[in-house]
Amino acid sequence: MLYLCGSYEEMGRQETRLLGQTAIDAETLYGDHWKGLLARMGAGVKIADALWLPVLSWTGPLYEQSGMFAESLGIAEELGISRTDSVRLFYGGIFGGSTSFVATRKATAGGGAILGRNIDWGDDGGLRRPVLVHYYPNP
Repeated sequence: MLYLCGSYEEMGRQETRLLGQTAIDAETLYGDHWKGLLARMGAGVKIADALWLPVLSWTGPLYEQSGMFAESLGIAEELGISRTDSVRLFYGGIFGGSTSFVATRKATAGGGAILGRNIDWGDDGGLRRPVLVHYYPNP
């Protein structure tokens, strides 16, 4: 279990430092997943990977507010990889995962809130270890 605090970029660095070899192994695993995906896809996906992801890695922080891009920058700095490769890791990690959602007001039949979560993580032959992370971002 990890407890992280600070900016999202700082928390990305903390997370990577605290996970140590596990973070390095995850970079290899998720990178391999991403390369496998590219190998199975057509030219359009390969072009998007080469052009769109670098642009997204630089412009994403301007438009989204979840902290994902800032966290990925901290991870990139700590692992010594490019900002774009760190974003690839986030997407490479979706080959198993957990999806959470909240629906409220007009999105539900009765107007109340519905919280849901789908857990579908595989362990990649024991390579992907479950880690619970508590984020405490600076306001």
